[in-house]
Amino acid sequence: MNSRTQSTIHVERFDKHMSVKSLGDKVLERGNLWLTVVRDSFIVLMPLTFFGLVALLLQFFPWSVYRDAMTFLWGDGWPQQLNRVIQASHGIFGMVLASVVASLLARRLMRPLFEAPEVPSMIVAISALINFMLMVSARPLFVEGLGSGGMLHGIVVGIITAELLRLAFQWRWLRVSDGPYEADSIYHHAVRLTPAVIAAGGCFFLFVELLGTLPEVSPYMLSPVVIWAQLQQTDATWVLSSLAALLNQAAWFFGVHGAKVLDTYGAALFAPIGSPYTNALAWRPLFNHFVLMGGAGSTMCLVIAILWKVRQGPQHQIAKWSVLPALFNINEAVLYGLPIVLNGIYVVPFLCIPLLFTLMTVAATELG
Repeated sequence: MNSRTQSTIHVERFDKHMSVKSLGDKVLERGNLWLTVVRDSFIVLMPLTFFGLVALLLQFFPWSVYRDAMTFLWGDGWPQQLNRVIQASHGIFGMVLASVVASLLARRLMRPLFEAPEVPSMIVAISALINFMLMVSARPLFVEGLGSGGMLHGIVVGIITAELLRLAFQWRWLRVSDGPYEADSIYHHAVRLTPAVIAAGGCFFLFVELLGTLPEVSPYMLSPVVIWAQLQQTDATWVLSSLAALLNQAAWFFGVHGAKVLDTYGAALFAPIGSPYTNALAWRPLFNHFVLMGGAGSTMCLVIAILWKVRQGPQHQIAKWSVLPALFNINEAVLYGLPIVLNGIYVVPFLCIPLLFTLMTVAATELG
């Protein structure tokens, strides 16, 4: 083999390596873009988050004087009246999140189109809303599927909608008009994007139908783990309490309501409600009172740390706003305001601190 042939082989290998590296860089770049858009979407929705937080705080404020005064002014049904505010804010969080994620991502993926008036943003949001409702109606979901229970759905739907619209808009045969508009701009962009919205919605409908053919996850999926833990020589509560803490934190980190995940798929880990402490299962009162200090992730610790070390800026402001809600284990402001959700900086303490608290509390209980 002569030197020219060897040189050619080395060049081909180098080009192949660079193409693979370039593909990997593109995938990483797109993933970072998605995470950035999701973070920005939670920040955009902070008014919705805090509006619901105020209602939650007013509904569950524990002082008897306050509750008696509210009953005197508004009657016995005042908590239900505040629940209307919660449903109107947190109750539609997942649905609104889908629209915001799709709008912000499409704006970055299709910059030339969005140099026009703001009509494309509204059309993308409408497309995401349609697709989200397709997702919700694919299976009989409870109403919480529109709210905090549907946050993961909202993120996925928003990203897929924006990506599908980008692909659909690149197909020339879906473009009604490419030239400059002479009519009203709203009419022009509505007509221009309608075929792409229909194509994206059709693809999403097929995707949802495919998901509908998959078997549903059983609420008793963790029962084998419970049986295995109870057959070990050590008390099962060590393993089951730790598993419950990790499942709760992992779900919240990805924007899914951890408490609802535990209630739906992790009920087998816990002793029945109202039963005394047992070392054969995890115990809900122990978990709720000593692990979730400040809410999921024991975020009261983080709020105190920020107030101690950060003297000004957005983090300091969010920490100040979060002190009072955190006293009642309400921490949506920290989860979505900083945000902690989908933030690689916080993932390790967010998982490990509640696990540490779980082990400390179980140890204290077991030692009497």
